[in-house]
Amino acid sequence: MSLLYAGPMLSVVIEADENAEGLAATLASLIPAAVDGVVREVIVCDAATNDAIEIVADHAGCTYLPRSSACDGIRLARCEWLLLLEPGARLGDGWADPLYTLMAADSVAMRFSCVPASRPSWAERWRQGRRPLRDGLVVLKAQALATGHLTANDIARSTRTRRVEGVIFAAPR
Repeated sequence: MSLLYAGPMLSVVIEADENAEGLAATLASLIPAAVDGVVREVIVCDAATNDAIEIVADHAGCTYLPRSSACDGIRLARCEWLLLLEPGARLGDGWADPLYTLMAADSVAMRFSCVPASRPSWAERWRQGRRPLRDGLVVLKAQALATGHLTANDIARSTRTRRVEGVIFAAPR
């Protein structure tokens, strides 16, 4: 990725889910993309009001929304394209490169490919249930709002997607 990135920018929306440590890891993985101009803003939604979440968000320069859902963050987002992530998920190197062409040419929502080492076993998936945001979600703001859902998981569950080559390390559970 060059410093002259000319593609559409992303607003990142993360529901903190009482996970300040995971949130910090996710935000750290977004730093190169912010420097390159891919990520315009990060909005952290907190269903409650957690001081640790607020401190992490504030120190990282994020917009912090207490007592909110992902839908509130999506409404506030300034970009047409959104990236919804679980706290603790980390994006692999070069994750934004495959998005640029697809975002410029199409309006289909996208998911990353989960790194096999971070993919839960069959037994873990059965115990934990389906995690709709395990692979992240890149979606148009209008599409996300049109689902009528409030949470990022519900939005991801109801959105048809295509896979992109960028990789994601799933949040540990």
